[in-house]
Amino acid sequence: MNPKLPPLASRPGHRGGFTLVELLVVMAIMAILTALSVSAFRSVNTALNLSTATQAIVSELSTARQTALTLDETVQVRFYQFPDTTGAAATKEYQAMQSFRTKDNATYVALDKVILLPPTIMISSSSTYSPPLSGTATPAAAPAPSIQANGIGMNYSYLYVNFKSNGTIDPPTSGSWFITLYEKKYGAAGTPVNFTTVNVDPQNGRLRMFQP
Repeated sequence: MNPKLPPLASRPGHRGGFTLVELLVVMAIMAILTALSVSAFRSVNTALNLSTATQAIVSELSTARQTALTLDETVQVRFYQFPDTTGAAATKEYQAMQSFRTKDNATYVALDKVILLPPTIMISSSSTYSPPLSGTATPAAAPAPSIQANGIGMNYSYLYVNFKSNGTIDPPTSGSWFITLYEKKYGAAGTPVNFTTVNVDPQNGRLRMFQP
């Protein structure tokens, strides 16, 4: 009959638990996995924000065009340029939009509330990525609406595009009309890695969307 062996941990020369080296290896592996997870989450979150912003712009422009056709009058879509994240007076961050009826080309009646893009996304003002928004924006002044979101008030500027009653853009532009969205971290003159471009045919007002 074999004698009963003592528990493994109580045998001479056996050490219970993990060694310091083993713990360090496990911690290193956990740190690597965490870093990879955070990176993957940020990538997915950026893609989601970019998609949300793009769909908002496509929807706003499509609705404006359809409204112009339905009401048989001009509809203006304004792109709002807010102070940048550093608080500088001059900014090139287009971060919102709103549509207006302009029946007599003098009185503007808002058709909807201000549409804000996700806080990490902006519309480029570069002549390369967004030719219609590369010019000098008009500073807000009464009777332009005061924007309540984020305490902006009248501290903004804007550029606009008009959809005529036949659904085309006024004034017409040569070639294609397009704007590009990307993350704010690339700045106004940056070269974005991930972006989306919204194209409007100046002859018929039809919209298309492009992504790399």
